[in-house]
Amino acid sequence: MDWTKLDSAMCPALKGHHNIKFGPDVNLIQVRSEKRQIFELNFGSVYNFGSLSPSDLGLPSSFAGVPLPGVTAVQSYGMGLPEVFIQGIGNSNKPFDNTAIAFFVQDSWKIHPRVRLNYGVRYDVELTPVFTPGTSLNVGAEKAFGVLQGIPRDTNNWAPRVALAWDPTGQGTRVIRAGVGLFYDHPLLAVAFDSNTADGAESSQLLAGGGVPTRASVLTNPTGALNAASIFQGVLNAIPSMAYLPNQQRFDPLFPNSLFTNQNFMPPAANPLGFPLPLLNRTIPVQSETAPRK
Repeated sequence: MDWTKLDSAMCPALKGHHNIKFGPDVNLIQVRSEKRQIFELNFGSVYNFGSLSPSDLGLPSSFAGVPLPGVTAVQSYGMGLPEVFIQGIGNSNKPFDNTAIAFFVQDSWKIHPRVRLNYGVRYDVELTPVFTPGTSLNVGAEKAFGVLQGIPRDTNNWAPRVALAWDPTGQGTRVIRAGVGLFYDHPLLAVAFDSNTADGAESSQLLAGGGVPTRASVLTNPTGALNAASIFQGVLNAIPSMAYLPNQQRFDPLFPNSLFTNQNFMPPAANPLGFPLPLLNRTIPVQSETAPRK
């Protein structure tokens, strides 16, 4: 993340017992990366291995009256039987900017040789990023739920403040101060990034549970064949639009027009049933400024 201060100025003006200052403050915050993915989490794929009981392996709990032991997480790894497979699929390299603009005016008024009053006001506005939904389905969904991708822009951030400084002895050795004001912080840009990356369209999170590894075609049994064990063992009989990489035990996250992105798995006209997937379309939307507050 790059912070670039474009302009910052303070213009003082002295008049009698008043010391008035005013000026603007403009900062450009850029989120950039030369990597293929800005956010690597899950895009390389993640496997979770855990202990398995005999029933998890399709075995009876005992044999000839002797309880059968389960297997540990390490043994599950050796057997190639993960419990869960997770992979982010899509492009997370989506650069954006945030411009922070502020204006302020303040006065330090010496109302008495031992009393000084400071008061002023600041106005802050940030041109936070707002992204266009990736698909028409997302357009309708965001409108229906009152959410968006990015951070809504807030334009009423007026911040008055007032403070009093009193020197009780007049010797400059002690000062009693009191003040109150309204302040605004910068928005967390990770929220904007997450809402744009995890949009359930251009990017998605594939979640596949454990199962029995099989070379059966996913076209004949999508939910049964597309499991963590088949993916991990490199035996998944995938279709081209999945861009399965058996030697890497994952899918190509940047494959153009992947089945897992842009709702390509949804029912097309030629296939009313669509393509059933163990897919977690995780989205992280942000409430729009027009949405009702609860």
